[in-house]
Amino acid sequence: MARMTNGRAKKGDVLVLVGTSKGAFILSSDPGRGRWSLSGPHFAGADVFHVAYDFRGEGTVVAAVNHPVWGADIQRSRDMGRTWEPSKTGPKFKAKGQRVNRVWHVEPGRAGEPGMVYAGVEAAALFRSRNGGDDWEALTRGLPQRNAYLHSMREGMATDSLDPCGVYVGTTTRQVFHSRDDGDTWSTLIDNLPPILSVSSGRVV
Repeated sequence: MARMTNGRAKKGDVLVLVGTSKGAFILSSDPGRGRWSLSGPHFAGADVFHVAYDFRGEGTVVAAVNHPVWGADIQRSRDMGRTWEPSKTGPKFKAKGQRVNRVWHVEPGRAGEPGMVYAGVEAAALFRSRNGGDDWEALTRGLPQRNAYLHSMREGMATDSLDPCGVYVGTTTRQVFHSRDDGDTWSTLIDNLPPILSVSSGRVV
């Protein structure tokens, strides 16, 4: 097992971000990766379904936190977990009686659009923030809204590096939806696949 000490990540470190059923953990090492530092648990007692590192600007750790009492929220840390900031207005449905039960995935946008972050939630919906996760808006154009029983796994969302940004979401009901305009509008990319467990995106070199 790797040598592990308590500590926090610093500039230039390799990061491994781990979400668990009892909080989030941040592992960090210098590029040699022989000795590692451990920070956490953050949000002890909460399910942290996904943790992502937003490399844009000053660098931000973004966590999808689901607490049995306090509910679902998206938390941000700009100092490698020393302090955390919740969303000012977390993902919320406008319709009466609808609520966000869990946040299952957070995905920073491309390098050229600072502040853009996407989130997948349960009940099945997608949200977008234009200000780094402070405020969120539901993305609906082109996505099923009525009698939609869609679900996506925790690794079922990806973005590409193009301008405007492409966003891709796979579902356990066998569809991949995609947007070519930062999530403003959506269409079905492919249907009738086996249940989708993960989605990733890249450019061929």
